[in-house]
Parts: sequence; structure tokens; C-alpha cells
Amino acid sequence: MSLNIATQWGEIPFTVTAADRDPGADLDGYEDIVEISFEAPSGEVFLVGWLMDWDDEKAHDLSLLLSGPGTYRLRYHIRGIEEERCWVDDHYLQIWPAPLHDPAVLKNTDGAFQHLLRSEA
Repeated sequence: MSLNIATQWGEIPFTVTAADRDPGADLDGYEDIVEISFEAPSGEVFLVGWLMDWDDEKAHDLSLLLSGPGTYRLRYHIRGIEEERCWVDDHYLQIWPAPLHDPAVLKNTDGAFQHLLRSEA
């Protein structure tokens, strides 16, 4: 799975939270919100840079946020993609245990994001 970000280089401030149930989307705080199901058979999940050679110091282990192996829902909130902005809290990922379900676009207001959605179809 990959997450598109608003800038092409540099460090990205990224907020990740985990909950035991759906924490609810922040519809007022973000321009675009999508969610998908995700299976973690080993219970191990890492957030790493795009096309990055593996580097333990740059990989962010999210495994401790999970309740072990299983199926989860990931909800990705983003703002500032059109401006190629990357401020604190522009990228927000929520994770919680949930059965498999179809991907969903909860909010889509950004032209650049609409282009990404069309290219994925």
C-alpha cells in the first residue's frame, strides 16, 4: 500500500493514531480523506519512505499500535497536496481493527487528489 504526500522530498511530519474502534473522520479539518482495509497477518506494520532502501533508523515501526495480527481499517487524511505543502498535521493516518470492506473516498475537494483517484481507476 502507498500513501501519496504533498511534497516530493524532505522529511514529512506524519501523525498516526490507533484506536480499538472507528475514531471517526475529521471531515472539517482535512481536504481529502480515503480509507482502505489492510491485513496484517504478522501484526508487523512499518511506515517507510517511497523507494527508500531499507534503513532501520528511517523506518517507523507501527506494530506497537496494532492489537496483533488481523484485519484493520486505515483512514488517510490529507490537506495541502495542491500547494505541495507539508506542515505538521497535514498528513494524518488512523488505524483500527475492522473487518474487510471496500475502499472508500470520504471527502475529495482537491484537484490534484482527484487526478490521483482517476489514475488509480
